[in-house]
Amino acid sequence: MANTKLEGKVLVTGAAGMLGSQVLLVAPDGATVVGTDLAEASGVQASGVDLADAKAVAALWREHGPFAGVIHTAAYTAVDHAEEEPELAMRVNGEACRVLAVEAAKASLHVNVCPGVQPIGRRRRRNAHITSVWKGALWPQWPRRWLDSP
Repeated sequence: MANTKLEGKVLVTGAAGMLGSQVLLVAPDGATVVGTDLAEASGVQASGVDLADAKAVAALWREHGPFAGVIHTAAYTAVDHAEEEPELAMRVNGEACRVLAVEAAKASLHVNVCPGVQPIGRRRRRNAHITSVWKGALWPQWPRRWLDSP
């Protein structure tokens, strides 16, 4: 990724989490990253933003954008509790994705949604997975029509 040139800001959601914080660490040279999370942490410039709230996400875009890409790593990862809190799990893992996609579509951006898997295992494999997240943000493979869906 050292030869990759990225212009503009990239929004990384879930930046205080296990995956998001690692994505921040392997940002390509020259990348301007804006991290967001409900929690305050190193690398999080916009804390407390509810990604399932369209007004909060619009304010995030106004205050920290414009963005050249979005890497969405924020997720409800407490699988055991998801059955006990299905509304919260759907709000975080469903509605937040929709709200981000709608806002990103307004700027003709793709959203690289990362699966909620823990970046564990051998270091080389983990780093390859996280580096591929950045490649997805730089060269999105998803069709534009996905972002246009309600």
